[in-house]
Amino acid sequence: MPFGSLTHDHGPSGGAFPHLSQKGPDLARLALAPRITTRSRHPPRPCDRAQHRGDARLTAVPNRPLIVYADGSAIDNPGPGGWAAVIVREDGSARPLTGGEDHTTNNRMELTAALEALKALPADVPAVLHLDSDYVVKGATVWRKGWERRGWKGSSGKAVANRDLWEALYAAADARPHATFKWVRGHAGDKLNETVDRLARAEAEKRKLLVRARWSPDNPAPFGRTWEAV
Repeated sequence: MPFGSLTHDHGPSGGAFPHLSQKGPDLARLALAPRITTRSRHPPRPCDRAQHRGDARLTAVPNRPLIVYADGSAIDNPGPGGWAAVIVREDGSARPLTGGEDHTTNNRMELTAALEALKALPADVPAVLHLDSDYVVKGATVWRKGWERRGWKGSSGKAVANRDLWEALYAAADARPHATFKWVRGHAGDKLNETVDRLARAEAEKRKLLVRARWSPDNPAPFGRTWEAV
């Protein structure tokens, strides 16, 4: 679907989001709209457009990278989990991505959020991926060489956890050399960080409800309250 082709039906009035600042635009209602974009009065020039997966276009202002935020969450860790990412351009257009799993961990959801965000980016467009997970940022930028050199073992000699996701993340990052990782402090007033946090937790809660719906006396809940307590 063309990026920027849908109108924003649920957001604040006034058209495009305000100019992107450090705190970012207020995207508190992103969870209500699977895809949110705004129309620019002046469409981007053809030379400024980048093709994504053959059916959607992400544009980048020259020398200004796309702003991307991602986060993950797992209830009871391990338990039902969710992940979320938001891709924001300089003109304020935004694309949320969400998903989840019935039984997972917080680290796997953090990794999945970063992976899915990268996969949504064209290979030739600069982007900065903001994450509040020190685990993901250091794993993507600091620990990789050591892990690969030691045959996917940590400094203690133990096997690296979540190797499948790390390998997928590295492959996605290698295919997008203009994308970089940046750590941000969580729950510190960054509106986009708070937005992806809310979206990820909402996905985890959705998965929790789906799991609860399958409960029965013979199939007790794998987490939280027991059947008798419902």
